Amino acid sequence: MSTSGLCGQGVSAVRPNAGQIDSGAGRLTSWRKSSASTDSACVEVALAPGGALVRQSRNIAGTPLCFSEISWTAFLESLRH
Repeated sequence: MSTSGLCGQGVSAVRPNAGQIDSGAGRLTSWRKSSASTDSACVEVALAPGGALVRQSRNIAGTPLCFSEISWTAFLESLRH
């Protein structure tokens, strides 16, 4: 993946009401929530070419945070150590 994918496009590709993201070439990516999350304190993640989007479950219409592939991978690696 290149770092210019979804994050480079901004968040205009997000369709919060549909629960899906247009990740390019007509491909849709869905939001995922951890099974360990509670109803009141949760975030959702959507992976797409170029990075990951993170949003608060209680505010799905809000602007999600966008992380490049490099940043998201570094974050995940830090959790494993």
